[in-house]
Amino acid sequence: MQTVSPTPRRDALRAGSWFFLINAGFAILIATRYMVHFTAIAGLGAYLYIAIVTLSHFVALVFIPWLALYAPVALLVPRRGVLLPWGALIAALTLGLLALDTHVFNLYRFHINRFTLELLFGGAGAEIYEFHPSEYAFVATVLVLGILFELFLFRWVWRGQWWRPLRVARWAVPAVLLMMLAGHAVHAWAAANGSRSITRASRFYPLYFPATANDFFIKHGWASPEQNQLALAAGADESRKYLRYPLAPLRADCGSGANILLILLDSWNYRALDSLVTPRLWHFAASAEQYRNHYSGSNGTRTGIFSLFYSLPGTYWYEVLAAKIRPVFINHLLACGYRFGVFTSASLVSPPFDQTVFAGVPGIPLRVPGERAHDRDLQITRDWLAFTEDYAASTGAPPFFGFLFYDALHSISHPDDFTGPFQPAWTHAKYSALGEDTDPAPFWNLYCNVAYFEDSLVGLVLADLEAHGLLENTVVIITGDHGQEFNENGKGYWGHNGNYSRAQLGVPLIIRWPDSLRPTDSLSAPAAQPPVARHWTSHFDIVPTLMQRLFRCQNPVGDYSIGRNLADAAGRGWLLVGSEDNFAVLEPDRITSINFDRTFDITDTSLNELPGASLNASLINDILRLSNAYYLK
Repeated sequence: MQTVSPTPRRDALRAGSWFFLINAGFAILIATRYMVHFTAIAGLGAYLYIAIVTLSHFVALVFIPWLALYAPVALLVPRRGVLLPWGALIAALTLGLLALDTHVFNLYRFHINRFTLELLFGGAGAEIYEFHPSEYAFVATVLVLGILFELFLFRWVWRGQWWRPLRVARWAVPAVLLMMLAGHAVHAWAAANGSRSITRASRFYPLYFPATANDFFIKHGWASPEQNQLALAAGADESRKYLRYPLAPLRADCGSGANILLILLDSWNYRALDSLVTPRLWHFAASAEQYRNHYSGSNGTRTGIFSLFYSLPGTYWYEVLAAKIRPVFINHLLACGYRFGVFTSASLVSPPFDQTVFAGVPGIPLRVPGERAHDRDLQITRDWLAFTEDYAASTGAPPFFGFLFYDALHSISHPDDFTGPFQPAWTHAKYSALGEDTDPAPFWNLYCNVAYFEDSLVGLVLADLEAHGLLENTVVIITGDHGQEFNENGKGYWGHNGNYSRAQLGVPLIIRWPDSLRPTDSLSAPAAQPPVARHWTSHFDIVPTLMQRLFRCQNPVGDYSIGRNLADAAGRGWLLVGSEDNFAVLEPDRITSINFDRTFDITDTSLNELPGASLNASLINDILRLSNAYYLK
């Protein structure tokens, strides 16, 4: 058998290494798109750190595919006809993913992850956003052009032979390794000493996991313990992983037998409740309690719904999921014999609400048919109307708990033959066109048209309740799981899950009580006009209000919730919000975001950096003690 001489292998590896080094330069240029977020950088040291990390990290990101994918093939099949297209494909995909990540991060402030891949290529995430065929066509065209460019570049490198006298490994590899070590060392020092200018910048790069060594630096006197006050926020020890929720058994009755209907609109911007955008909901709200300064407990669906049902911070998500613990509210409904009518447009499997909120509750459909979100929204409306038809025909039926979760606002989806009243409007969400300077008007008009469509569906549900004589014995709650931003803060944010401003947290809240449960002007008569509340309220407050007003729960609210009764208008100094991985404290004039890498950001309510602001450690510690009360000690 004829063997291939080592020279072709050596040439294939050397030509490939120079080709990928050139692409590393392209990667660094693409990575400059992240730098628009470096608004809190100050000092020569911080700039040197960023330069070192940028050079070393993105060179490494490009050379990892070279080492893992190109080098083995070059050793096995050192033929130019094979390696040129193979190397071009690897380089194009690497740079393409990096460019896509910069776009995703600029819009939503999170990097490409499993959720994003599901969003693009199917799975449960495909139910969340709908991409127009033109979006996929654009991506495919760019990818093909990228592969052709890389193929031309690699041919030029291979044929040029200019690289023969050069030895990239002799200087590039040691230089990159030294810069990587230096970057991690600087970050470890900065984290221990509370240098936000450095630690904050580290979070903007994909797949970058900088080192920390707080205990080491404190032990050797290179950092003070006071700079490490956020240790509690960085994680928890093993003893905190076990829940005690509720703190004590609930002392509550089953009330008067009133029904409960909870209607949730996914991604409902608080501005999209008015007489023009949602006329039916606006009319309904006139006879209901309205909370005009209401916030979800999170900027995402998973922990937004978690905050509503559990009345606990989203940081409990993983422990609750692992233990499959239902909310005390759902447990009480089951104990009182409530009949469940749960119909959700998005799957209950992802996020796994079938293993948390509705764990073990029988007869709940996990999915509904429908190719697009508006199709599924129409279907759950039909399913609900069938539920009430059957319920109204039953004699002696127990009270019901209804949950309708509409998804079209999240997906920006309406029927193709539906023409909304708000123009000019995009025909579909053009995600690739969104940026800091994008005119929001046509996108906002599209969103309002979808809201108008959703309003028609909710209007059918409300009219049906009244037609069947069920409205007067039903507590109707209408809100959103979280908000939806249209660059209201001027920082280039679109959608949600990106920051903790009102644009992504604020949602409408409408509650209509039966007359027997409405607050009274006197001891004998319900209030003539339901109140319009403008004090701070939260999703954490909904369950305590229901438990107290509907089920006469005698426990202190703190036994099962970090919220309060919605009617409590006493001055609120802060709100706690967050996800399963981090949290933020909202104050009237600022937002303090705490990250579990022991870093924090302080901005005003419009997300402008407050360089001179200091952490209110006392307040943070008090909030941590309150929010951690449901762990076994």
